[in-house]
Amino acid sequence: MGSEQIADSLPPGLLEWEMRHRGWHDEIETTIADFVHKYDLCDCVATESSHQTDSFRMRLMVYPAGETCWDCYDDDCRLCVYMEMLPPEQLQGSRWSCRNVCFQLNISTEKGQELAVRSSTFDFTDTSPSAGFGDVVDFNHYCCGGKDLDISIDKLHIRGKAFVGPPRRSRRREHTEMVFKRSELPGDGEPNSTLASCEIGPPNSLAWRLHVSKYAGNVRIYIEMTTDHQDHWAVNDVHCTATLLAEGWSRDRSASFNFNGDRFRSCARGWFHVCPADWLDEREFTVHASVDFPLLALSEDAPPALFHALDFSEESALCKILLADGPPQYFDKRILVARSEYFKTMLTGAQWKEGLRNEIDLTNDPQATTATIRAVLLFLLMNTFCAEGDVEFAFSVRRFADRCRLQGLVEQADAELETLLSESNVLMFMKQVHGSGSLLEKNCQQMVEAHECRVLKIHKEELTQIATQHPDLSCFLMNCLLQLGTPPQRKRKAGVFDYRFF
Repeated sequence: MGSEQIADSLPPGLLEWEMRHRGWHDEIETTIADFVHKYDLCDCVATESSHQTDSFRMRLMVYPAGETCWDCYDDDCRLCVYMEMLPPEQLQGSRWSCRNVCFQLNISTEKGQELAVRSSTFDFTDTSPSAGFGDVVDFNHYCCGGKDLDISIDKLHIRGKAFVGPPRRSRRREHTEMVFKRSELPGDGEPNSTLASCEIGPPNSLAWRLHVSKYAGNVRIYIEMTTDHQDHWAVNDVHCTATLLAEGWSRDRSASFNFNGDRFRSCARGWFHVCPADWLDEREFTVHASVDFPLLALSEDAPPALFHALDFSEESALCKILLADGPPQYFDKRILVARSEYFKTMLTGAQWKEGLRNEIDLTNDPQATTATIRAVLLFLLMNTFCAEGDVEFAFSVRRFADRCRLQGLVEQADAELETLLSESNVLMFMKQVHGSGSLLEKNCQQMVEAHECRVLKIHKEELTQIATQHPDLSCFLMNCLLQLGTPPQRKRKAGVFDYRFF
């Protein structure tokens, strides 16, 4: 793929490769042998693609002995595999970005036994050209008394494949930053201390902290995940990124991690070697970190009995639903009546024209879009709802369901919205649910009140607009500030945090 396929219509200073409709793909296979004794922590085996240098191509970077932080085991042997995007020669020294690149990884033994399969979607740029999987295989299972001693790992076949895929859908994206000086970093002689951010995350859910410390003369950055609300928990394919920056330079790290723990044990993932600690002087440095949670899968549980009120002796009739933004929708009138008291009243009452005509006119209802009505009808059929991470769509369905007194659909929409709740959108959520008395509203209120109303300080520019457009919500937010009893404090600086695992 040549330079003529570089986009020309982008803002000055940024060249973005339009891969989506170009069919770009790349693949690399390599073999690693005797890695248990041959390689040390952070040793890398790199294999480049055979693609021509006038096109984008991938480099597969394998860390046989690992290079990421894994809970309390500094010398734990967990294979890490990254993909680095190499730009065409014409773009060397220029700004570029490649979006929605799906990286698939397969690792097997010499005898063909499959050890790991991982897949995720990443964005690559000139400042962050590599991303991948920081915790692919735990080799302690296969040697040194591990549980899978019957599998030989003397030689491993590794295949990496990359191609353009659909955008990754997320349920939560959260960010934080930390400012520090080199003198504030705990030294190598203080293994149980780190600089730590405050806890980030909605109530009654997974929360995380950013940690920065020194390890073996290098700057180490990692994410600690924890919760007090589940005995055992696990979340896979969490995208973690960290950027260490100062005036004139920056270092970016990005990887997908699997986290698991319980209410008594947190879980940490990150990077041992972000940069040498000697690179830091007494200037102030900033670490930006983000955590991107995956979209939850639909439940496979069997649905409850939905149609116990359905009268099969009644002749079938279709109800016609007229919409403003698309063609009419047709649905079994018996199911509408059996599943919804709202539609039952409308379609069986002699005083309503909808029942006489078997026709519901929603053309003047701005909330009744084709997508929303389709979601409502599917819920009536299957008792399930999924917005696939689309907040605006979830609230649209929630509003219509609330008006039609479909409490089950409201609760399912709220359940998905709770997984999307974060500090960046909590005020927007509260505009939608304030006064509803729902669990979602309660969780929003708890997030606003947490950490001395930190959310209100972060989004203080929105408070004037809320006071004008949402006076009831404004009163609640004002009460939150008044209950503090003290003026807003200055931004919290990073402090020393005694971390029990490292």
